[in-house]
Amino acid sequence: MDLIIAVCRTLASRPRLHLLRALYAQPGITVNALAEAVKLPPFSASHHLKLLGSFPFIEAVPSGRQVHYRPAAADHISNNFLRDVQQLLQGVFAARQQAAAEPAQPVTHGAEQDEVLMKLFTTYTHLRRLLILRHLALNGACTAAELEQRIGMSPAAMARHLDKLLRRGLVSVAGDAPPTWDLAPLPKPGLCRSLRVVILHKLKLQKP
Repeated sequence: MDLIIAVCRTLASRPRLHLLRALYAQPGITVNALAEAVKLPPFSASHHLKLLGSFPFIEAVPSGRQVHYRPAAADHISNNFLRDVQQLLQGVFAARQQAAAEPAQPVTHGAEQDEVLMKLFTTYTHLRRLLILRHLALNGACTAAELEQRIGMSPAAMARHLDKLLRRGLVSVAGDAPPTWDLAPLPKPGLCRSLRVVILHKLKLQKP
Protein backbone atom coordinates (compact mmCIF):
# COMPACT_ATOMS: atom_id res chain seq x y z
CA MET A 1 0.00 0.00 0.00
CA ASP A 2 2.98 2.28 0.48
CA LEU A 3 3.51 2.34 -3.28
CA ILE A 4 -0.10 3.35 -3.95
CA ILE A 5 0.14 6.18 -1.42
CA ALA A 6 3.51 7.41 -2.73
CA VAL A 7 2.37 7.38 -6.35
CA CYS A 8 -0.91 9.18 -5.63
CA ARG A 9 0.81 11.78 -3.46
CA THR A 10 3.31 12.43 -6.23
CA LEU A 11 0.59 12.87 -8.84
CA ALA A 12 -1.68 14.99 -6.61
CA SER A 13 0.44 18.06 -7.32
CA ARG A 14 -0.33 21.03 -9.57
CA PRO A 15 3.31 21.62 -10.65
CA ARG A 16 3.85 17.95 -11.48
CA LEU A 17 0.58 17.71 -13.40
CA HIS A 18 1.54 20.88 -15.31
CA LEU A 19 4.89 19.29 -16.17
CA LEU A 20 3.30 16.04 -17.32
CA ARG A 21 0.87 17.91 -19.55
CA ALA A 22 3.73 19.88 -21.09
CA LEU A 23 5.75 16.68 -21.61
CA TYR A 24 2.90 14.99 -23.44
CA ALA A 25 2.43 18.10 -25.56
CA GLN A 26 6.15 18.31 -26.42
CA PRO A 27 8.00 15.01 -25.90
CA GLY A 28 11.74 15.57 -25.84
CA ILE A 29 11.55 19.03 -24.29
CA THR A 30 14.44 20.27 -22.12
CA VAL A 31 14.15 21.15 -18.46
CA ASN A 32 14.63 24.87 -19.15
CA ALA A 33 11.89 24.84 -21.79
CA LEU A 34 9.64 22.89 -19.43
CA ALA A 35 10.27 25.35 -16.62
CA GLU A 36 9.38 28.23 -18.93
CA ALA A 37 6.25 26.45 -20.19
CA VAL A 38 4.85 25.86 -16.70
CA LYS A 39 6.26 29.07 -15.20
CA LEU A 40 8.51 27.43 -12.61
CA PRO A 41 12.12 28.19 -11.68
CA PRO A 42 14.42 25.63 -13.38
CA PHE A 43 15.60 24.20 -10.03
CA SER A 44 11.97 23.66 -8.97
CA ALA A 45 11.10 22.01 -12.28
CA SER A 46 14.12 19.74 -11.91
CA HIS A 47 12.98 18.70 -8.42
CA HIS A 48 9.49 17.79 -9.62
CA LEU A 49 10.89 15.94 -12.64
CA LYS A 50 13.11 13.90 -10.34
CA LEU A 51 10.06 12.83 -8.31
CA LEU A 52 8.13 11.89 -11.43
CA GLY A 53 11.11 9.96 -12.75
CA SER A 54 11.62 7.98 -9.58
CA PHE A 55 8.59 5.70 -10.25
CA PRO A 56 9.18 6.17 -13.30
CA PHE A 57 6.60 8.16 -15.23
CA ILE A 58 9.10 10.08 -17.35
CA GLU A 59 12.43 9.36 -19.03
CA ALA A 60 15.49 11.58 -19.25
CA VAL A 61 17.50 11.32 -22.48
CA PRO A 62 20.94 13.02 -22.46
CA SER A 63 21.95 14.70 -25.70
CA GLY A 64 25.23 16.57 -25.55
CA ARG A 65 24.96 19.17 -22.82
CA GLN A 66 21.19 18.99 -22.80
CA VAL A 67 18.84 16.53 -21.14
CA HIS A 68 15.54 15.94 -22.89
CA TYR A 69 12.48 14.61 -21.09
CA ARG A 70 9.64 12.52 -22.42
CA PRO A 71 6.84 10.36 -21.00
CA ALA A 72 8.08 6.89 -20.14
CA ALA A 73 7.05 4.12 -22.52
CA ALA A 74 4.79 1.59 -20.80
CA ASP A 75 6.97 -1.31 -21.96
CA HIS A 76 9.93 0.26 -20.12
CA ILE A 77 8.14 -0.09 -16.75
CA SER A 78 8.42 -3.50 -15.10
CA ASN A 79 6.04 -2.93 -12.16
CA ASN A 80 2.47 -3.80 -13.19
CA PHE A 81 0.83 -1.16 -11.00
CA LEU A 82 3.12 1.63 -12.20
CA ARG A 83 2.64 0.55 -15.80
CA ASP A 84 -1.14 0.62 -15.39
CA VAL A 85 -1.02 4.12 -13.87
CA GLN A 86 1.28 5.33 -16.64
CA GLN A 87 -1.17 4.05 -19.26
CA LEU A 88 -3.99 5.90 -17.49
CA LEU A 89 -1.99 9.14 -17.55
CA GLN A 90 -1.19 8.63 -21.20
CA GLY A 91 -4.88 8.20 -21.93
CA VAL A 92 -5.77 11.42 -20.09
CA PHE A 93 -3.15 13.68 -21.64
CA ALA A 94 -3.23 12.09 -25.09
CA ALA A 95 -7.00 12.48 -25.20
CA ARG A 96 -6.68 16.16 -24.32
CA GLN A 97 -4.07 16.70 -27.05
CA GLN A 98 -6.32 15.00 -29.59
CA ALA A 99 -9.31 17.10 -28.53
CA ALA A 100 -7.23 20.27 -28.79
CA ALA A 101 -6.33 19.34 -32.36
CA GLU A 102 -10.00 18.96 -33.32
CA PRO A 103 -11.85 22.31 -33.15
CA ALA A 104 -15.23 20.57 -32.95
CA GLN A 105 -14.27 18.76 -29.76
CA PRO A 106 -14.62 20.43 -26.31
CA VAL A 107 -11.29 20.84 -24.55
CA THR A 108 -11.04 20.82 -20.77
CA HIS A 109 -8.92 23.74 -19.56
CA GLY A 110 -5.59 22.55 -18.13
CA ALA A 111 -6.13 24.07 -14.69
CA GLU A 112 -9.65 22.62 -14.52
CA GLN A 113 -8.37 19.19 -15.49
CA ASP A 114 -5.59 19.39 -12.91
CA GLU A 115 -8.10 20.11 -10.13
CA VAL A 116 -10.09 17.02 -11.11
CA LEU A 117 -6.95 14.88 -11.19
CA MET A 118 -5.70 16.20 -7.85
CA LYS A 119 -9.02 15.46 -6.15
CA LEU A 120 -9.02 11.98 -7.64
CA PHE A 121 -5.48 11.08 -6.57
CA THR A 122 -5.80 12.54 -3.05
CA THR A 123 -8.59 10.05 -2.36
CA TYR A 124 -5.95 7.31 -2.24
CA THR A 125 -3.24 9.07 -0.23
CA HIS A 126 -4.19 7.81 3.25
CA LEU A 127 -3.43 4.31 4.54
CA ARG A 128 -6.66 4.01 6.53
CA ARG A 129 -8.82 4.76 3.49
CA LEU A 130 -6.96 2.09 1.55
CA LEU A 131 -7.48 -0.40 4.39
CA ILE A 132 -11.21 0.33 4.34
CA LEU A 133 -11.41 -0.14 0.59
CA ARG A 134 -9.39 -3.34 0.75
CA HIS A 135 -11.58 -4.84 3.47
CA LEU A 136 -14.79 -4.04 1.58
CA ALA A 137 -13.33 -5.38 -1.68
CA LEU A 138 -12.39 -8.69 -0.06
CA ASN A 139 -15.26 -9.16 2.40
CA GLY A 140 -18.25 -7.25 1.08
CA ALA A 141 -20.69 -5.08 3.01
CA CYS A 142 -20.25 -4.60 6.76
CA THR A 143 -21.01 -2.12 9.52
CA ALA A 144 -18.73 0.67 10.64
CA ALA A 145 -18.24 -1.14 13.96
CA GLU A 146 -17.01 -4.24 12.12
CA LEU A 147 -14.59 -2.12 10.12
CA GLU A 148 -13.33 -0.43 13.28
CA GLN A 149 -12.62 -3.75 14.93
CA ARG A 150 -11.05 -5.34 11.89
CA ILE A 151 -8.82 -2.42 10.95
CA GLY A 152 -8.20 -1.03 14.42
CA MET A 153 -9.65 2.48 14.21
CA SER A 154 -11.61 4.71 16.56
CA PRO A 155 -15.27 5.45 15.73
CA ALA A 156 -14.41 9.10 15.08
CA ALA A 157 -11.61 8.26 12.65
CA MET A 158 -13.73 5.65 10.89
CA ALA A 159 -16.62 8.11 10.50
CA ARG A 160 -14.27 10.72 9.05
CA HIS A 161 -12.74 8.40 6.45
CA LEU A 162 -16.03 6.76 5.48
CA ASP A 163 -17.54 10.21 4.97
CA LYS A 164 -14.72 11.21 2.63
CA LEU A 165 -14.97 7.95 0.68
CA LEU A 166 -18.74 8.45 0.45
CA ARG A 167 -18.38 12.01 -0.85
CA ARG A 168 -15.83 10.81 -3.42
CA GLY A 169 -18.21 8.12 -4.63
CA LEU A 170 -16.13 5.10 -3.61
CA VAL A 171 -18.45 3.62 -0.97
CA SER A 172 -22.18 3.45 -0.43
CA VAL A 173 -24.28 3.12 2.72
CA ALA A 174 -27.60 1.33 3.19
CA GLY A 175 -30.03 0.86 6.08
CA ASP A 176 -29.99 2.55 9.46
CA ALA A 177 -30.04 -0.10 12.21
CA PRO A 178 -27.03 -0.07 11.98
CA PRO A 179 -26.17 1.00 8.42
CA THR A 180 -23.91 -1.19 6.31
CA TRP A 181 -21.12 0.04 4.10
CA ASP A 182 -19.99 -1.37 0.78
CA LEU A 183 -18.07 -0.41 -2.34
CA ALA A 184 -20.13 1.88 -4.55
CA PRO A 185 -21.02 0.71 -8.07
CA LEU A 186 -18.36 1.53 -10.63
CA PRO A 187 -18.85 4.93 -12.28
CA LYS A 188 -19.12 5.43 -16.02
CA PRO A 189 -15.98 4.68 -18.08
CA GLY A 190 -13.28 7.26 -17.53
CA LEU A 191 -10.21 7.94 -15.41
CA CYS A 192 -12.13 7.70 -12.11
CA ARG A 193 -13.34 4.22 -12.98
CA SER A 194 -10.03 3.06 -14.46
CA LEU A 195 -7.93 4.25 -11.52
CA ARG A 196 -10.34 2.65 -9.04
CA VAL A 197 -10.11 -0.69 -10.87
CA VAL A 198 -6.29 -0.53 -10.93
CA ILE A 199 -6.00 0.37 -7.23
CA LEU A 200 -8.57 -2.18 -6.04
CA HIS A 201 -6.77 -4.89 -8.00
CA LYS A 202 -3.51 -3.89 -6.33
CA LEU A 203 -5.15 -3.80 -2.88
CA LYS A 204 -6.59 -7.28 -3.27
CA LEU A 205 -3.09 -8.62 -3.84
CA GLN A 206 -1.77 -7.04 -0.62
CA LYS A 207 -1.25 -9.29 2.38
CA PRO A 208 -3.41 -8.50 5.46
